[in-house]
Amino acid sequence: MQPDRKTRKQIKKMLLPFVQGSAQQNAMLTAVFFDHPARNQINVGTPPDPFAEEVIRRAAGETIDGEPGIYVLLEELHDRVGKTKQQEIEAIRAGLRLGGSARPSDAGRSSTGSGSQTFNIGGNITGENVNIGGTQHISGNHDAADDD
Repeated sequence: MQPDRKTRKQIKKMLLPFVQGSAQQNAMLTAVFFDHPARNQINVGTPPDPFAEEVIRRAAGETIDGEPGIYVLLEELHDRVGKTKQQEIEAIRAGLRLGGSARPSDAGRSSTGSGSQTFNIGGNITGENVNIGGTQHISGNHDAADDD
């Protein structure tokens, strides 16, 4: 999930103070990607601005421990910034979820009984069976109010 240009700029502005040198860049890559293959595809020691852009781009295109990588990056930043920036990060996350992505902590979650989960971001969803990565996600009409 690629954030729009404005959102990328917001994230970059928050990320830059934490990637000023090689040691900080390594620390951020380890915190976000840990042992994910993308960790080794980002060059450390580059100027902070292009480094931050690459981290955002890579995070937005990856799934890390079952979550969109951009959420992992935002969570890492959330833990490092003050209250005002935390609220900004929460607004970014909410905006990304409204754009069509879901996380297990979102409202409207239900279990399919096979260890997989379905997600509804509110309202009714009508559609055919959808199979993503071998997991059935939506079948027929579903209303978030029906989930307990």
